[in-house]
Amino acid sequence: MLRYVKQAGLIGLLAAVAQTASAFSLGGPIANGADSYQLPVIGYGLPGDINAPKNIGEGYRRNTPVMYYSFDKSFLTFFGSNGVAAVDGAYAILNGLTNVSSYSSDLFAEFPLETRRLNYTAQALNLLDLRSATLHLMVEQLGLTEPVRRIWNIHDRDPGTECPFTATYKIVKRNLDPIASALNQQQYSSYVNGTLYSYQIYEFCSGPTTLADAVEFSVDPLANQYSSVADRFLSYGTFYTGLTRDDVGGLRHLLRAKNYNVEEAGSGTFQFVTNATPQVLRTSDYGALLAASKTNTAAQLQALFPGLVVLDNDQLANPPYKLSVTTNFIYTFKGFSYSKSVVLTTNFVLVYDHTFGNVLPYKTNSSSVVTYQTITYGAEPTAPVGSPSHLKVKYNTVKLNNVPSGDFILLDAATCASPHIIAQLSSVTAVTNPIAGPLVTLSGDPPTNGFSGQIYTNLFNSSSGASGSFYVTYFTNHQLLVYNVTCPTNTVAMRQGIERIQFVRRDFDSLIGSFFYSVTNDYPLYALKNNAVQSQQIRRVVSAPDFLFTATDEDSANNIATRSISFNQNNIGAGLAGPGTIDPGTVFNINKSPYLGNSWGIPTNYSRVIGNESTQSSTNAHWGSFDGTTNDPVVYPNGTSLASLENMLLIQISPASLPDAVNGTLYLSTLTVNGGVAPYTWSLSPGSAGLPGGLQLNPDSTGLTCDLSSVFTADGTLSVNDLLPATYDFSIRVLDSTSRFVDIPYSLTVGASTP
Repeated sequence: MLRYVKQAGLIGLLAAVAQTASAFSLGGPIANGADSYQLPVIGYGLPGDINAPKNIGEGYRRNTPVMYYSFDKSFLTFFGSNGVAAVDGAYAILNGLTNVSSYSSDLFAEFPLETRRLNYTAQALNLLDLRSATLHLMVEQLGLTEPVRRIWNIHDRDPGTECPFTATYKIVKRNLDPIASALNQQQYSSYVNGTLYSYQIYEFCSGPTTLADAVEFSVDPLANQYSSVADRFLSYGTFYTGLTRDDVGGLRHLLRAKNYNVEEAGSGTFQFVTNATPQVLRTSDYGALLAASKTNTAAQLQALFPGLVVLDNDQLANPPYKLSVTTNFIYTFKGFSYSKSVVLTTNFVLVYDHTFGNVLPYKTNSSSVVTYQTITYGAEPTAPVGSPSHLKVKYNTVKLNNVPSGDFILLDAATCASPHIIAQLSSVTAVTNPIAGPLVTLSGDPPTNGFSGQIYTNLFNSSSGASGSFYVTYFTNHQLLVYNVTCPTNTVAMRQGIERIQFVRRDFDSLIGSFFYSVTNDYPLYALKNNAVQSQQIRRVVSAPDFLFTATDEDSANNIATRSISFNQNNIGAGLAGPGTIDPGTVFNINKSPYLGNSWGIPTNYSRVIGNESTQSSTNAHWGSFDGTTNDPVVYPNGTSLASLENMLLIQISPASLPDAVNGTLYLSTLTVNGGVAPYTWSLSPGSAGLPGGLQLNPDSTGLTCDLSSVFTADGTLSVNDLLPATYDFSIRVLDSTSRFVDIPYSLTVGASTP
């Protein structure tokens, strides 16, 4: 019986340990709000720090579901196409996350505790992995800070009169378990990815100010330490294969839908808000507006259509005139002859091209329906001689193509989008117009006793036997209930987390250009109002990259990358240090200038001694790209990658990434060339690893496309076979007829076949 009690107790202990075997730390502005104690003398805001730990409920997060990254010329001309591919690889890992609330509660099934691997060749070359560094920088930008360093922190210190002999300290924990703790347990944790840490306080008494810090160490010196991607930059030759359990736990805490914070929608955003009180409006003639807009200035149009907003400044269309010709005609009327000479006139008519700001077509058509009405006075042709004359009316309805018709409403000046409209009443208005303006066509029978030609309408007289032709246009007038839409900018609300963020690469006007074309995104944010979750439609206009990668020369060998971050503290709670948001507009300055140290001594005879290459030593890291394969590392800068980048200005290969493959199933991905000069040659890049087993390149006759596809197996099937589930890296080269080439690094993930 005692044995079972001990086993039950051990199981309970293991469960308690597992509950606290992971943790993350929230990042936010240094020494803000209630955290004003966070000063450099006790370990905050040290060189390289851009954030500081925040307590539970006071974290800072992103609330933009689609964000854009790009590269400037300094980055591209140093790192080349392989550097771009390395950064793309980091974002591909982040894009691989789905809605964070969809994962299991403990995340054990989806994410490992350790994702670091070692490439010994890269280690010997003092190489830092660019993709892994980017991944670390982005996790920091999403709201996390170093979880091991921030398990224990000094809150207050009384150094006494002598440092450090009489110092006393107040220690706080800022590491949070991603798994909800029980009522009898704190949410703070001393573990990161299963490794238990303790701390020692170090006092550094030299210098102008004393410095103290609580420095963490692993209780088990053989355990995996600093395993979280959020923790720190990697050492030489080390790279990440993905995010760890605690990284995703921290992102889930910030981005989950049930995490409600009062926050702004962000700069460059506005919200579509529908007014609750409708306006009653009647529509106007759309065809009349279009016709009038051709020959009237903005001021004249606004007089004809009160409330019309004209955005242009009387822009003239091309050409601004038209030629009209009037021919002669002769007609007789009651024995009198009238004649006109030939007239050739050139009428210069200004034709305008207007842009309207508040015209909303309601029910329109690209054509019009017109009824022609002909009125004739006389006897019926088959009537006996001497029969009395009478009026005869004939109708002919025709369709006029390219003559728009319909109706429109003028939106309120404050309206920024199409309103919600409810139709109420409608009525049809018919307008009768004489043909050719003031002139009508007249005819008579017989011609010798009648008349022919054209005559002004004021000469029309039914007793003369004349006939007149008119056309009738139709316009349907609608009475509408209109709910206008306004667009307040950067609105504030109690909003949910957005669950996931997608990162999209968007280059400048060319790969090494400088003009960024604006992007417009529409997306919902969900806010809590009156105890109910409401969808808010947001539009964001992106006029600059959210994350811009540059390459600069830094003075410090330890400063391998500097970066900016914009914490929005406008809505933090009273007496708190958060929560808040992280606004777009981050610049990553990657240090491209590693140096070679050189020192020499001065002999006692003071003769001059100059250092040379033999006394030179490499004292800091170089950038590279590498993985767990036997491929040689890519080092930066290199001529091949730069040449490939230059050629990419003319030769583009798509797609940028490959779909996943599954063992035992057909695989096909078609690669396409744009630009360059045909014919093209496809091959693996020099030094590239081979294609995963069961795949081959099959270009078409011109080389414009190339299928990366399965090969036939012994049993006649097409499949990817005998591959361990893993990600395989290789590079494909396309060579055009002028000897320009582009190398495209690809990663292909092969999954296990479905049992």
